[in-house]
Amino acid sequence: MNINDLNTAAIGFEIEATTRCNAGCPGCPRYDYNELDKLNSFVKLEDITINEFKHIFHSPEYMNNKSFHFCGLLGDCLSNKDIFDIFSYITLTSGNVNLQLSTNGSVRNTDWWHSLGELSTFHSEKHRRDLTAIFAVDGHRETNHIYRRRTNFDKILENMYAYKVGGGTGKWMYIVFDHNEHEVEIAREEARKLGFKFEIKISHRNIAMEAEKMTKSSMSSSS
Repeated sequence: MNINDLNTAAIGFEIEATTRCNAGCPGCPRYDYNELDKLNSFVKLEDITINEFKHIFHSPEYMNNKSFHFCGLLGDCLSNKDIFDIFSYITLTSGNVNLQLSTNGSVRNTDWWHSLGELSTFHSEKHRRDLTAIFAVDGHRETNHIYRRRTNFDKILENMYAYKVGGGTGKWMYIVFDHNEHEVEIAREEARKLGFKFEIKISHRNIAMEAEKMTKSSMSSSS
């Protein structure tokens, strides 16, 4: 990629920072639908390093007034060991930037999340635009692990609260299935306590889940 070839005046960036992920969601293209613990052959485990990111975005002019969304198709961006340095580089080097990251929330420890909350606060003060962590959590304690396989809800909640205490701006994104719709209001109330926005989503991944007898619900409103 050569950033000089892009018309950066009116562009935002969606960044795939890694192909690594700790979860095993049935609808994820990482996995063979017939063998849910088997990676597809096209998945090569790799990350964008901080040096590579700096090489691509080598000048503030390519970041100023832009939006960055770290939302992986094949990985969770927080599985990239350099991700905090990448976020910090964007915050410290650029101006007027909106920064979002999407994660299942179950990686890293509470100290790390507290530091990210502090960075979120600093980012908002410096840029007058937000650094927002979007938590993809599809249920509460009873059900989140059904789709977000291999994640631990209690750990996620601890991380969410550590991020909140650090001052972080957050959103709870909830995909509704038949198996988790009874926990929507519990999760909505938890999000309220956290000071996070709460959004319900119907995704193509609901279709993928039909094979696993976890069909989507008709509930599609958001708040």
